[in-house]
Amino acid sequence: MEFFNQESISNLPTDQGDIAMSRGQARQLIDRFAQEAVKKNVTPDAFSDGMYELSLLGNSPDYSRRLIRNTLKSPGGRFAINNPGAASKLMGRFTEGVNPTLAGKHMGLIKDVLQEAKKDNLLRSDVTLEETKREIQQPIYGALMDWTKANMNNPEIQNVLLKAQMGSNAEFHGKTGLIPIAAGFNPNLFKR
Repeated sequence: MEFFNQESISNLPTDQGDIAMSRGQARQLIDRFAQEAVKKNVTPDAFSDGMYELSLLGNSPDYSRRLIRNTLKSPGGRFAINNPGAASKLMGRFTEGVNPTLAGKHMGLIKDVLQEAKKDNLLRSDVTLEETKREIQQPIYGALMDWTKANMNNPEIQNVLLKAQMGSNAEFHGKTGLIPIAAGFNPNLFKR
């Protein structure tokens, strides 16, 4: 009995870098970004906004596809992708909530995702929904789920989120509920 056909085998990820971003790589991006927020190198609102953007990528393959297409259509987007160092320095001066001297470190989670997509030839106008689903959305979703479970009772992350505008939701969802909300999940899905 054959469980896999040739097409399903060819769609499996390999160790040669066919995945734009692994779940582990996505988790590292989230962890670094959270650490910078705890160190106060990223303001609470910038952290909350960054997590929101990641949750959009993690919940919608179409969002990643549109992000790629819009980046390619924009002269500024193309400049940022082709000149990440220069773009980080320039944007660090104009990006609210990010310490300009550290902008290159975490200039954006989205920039890092786009750089990974570029490495794996996904940064093209004809990228398919299936490609963005398999190679961007699913790894980010899994990483967000892992990060949320690991940080449900992390007081440092809770304090960052309480200081953000989303902290006004603390009465409704409780302090620990802010962590799933920041990652794009319903707090009721997680046991406390």
